[in-house]
Amino acid sequence: MLAKKIGMAEAALVLSRESGLSLRQAYRYLEVAKSRERLLPAPQPSVTLS
Repeated sequence: MLAKKIGMAEAALVLSRESGLSLRQAYRYLEVAKSRERLLPAPQPSVTLS
């Protein structure tokens, strides 16, 4: 939801409705996701050896 560039209020409302969370909990989850978005690097492709 955050990647779609919608506002926090709208994202929290959608998350709350779709997941059965309270609005307060939805905001908490979005805050965590927003802070982690910048910290996680893209995974490197893996090579399978057999």
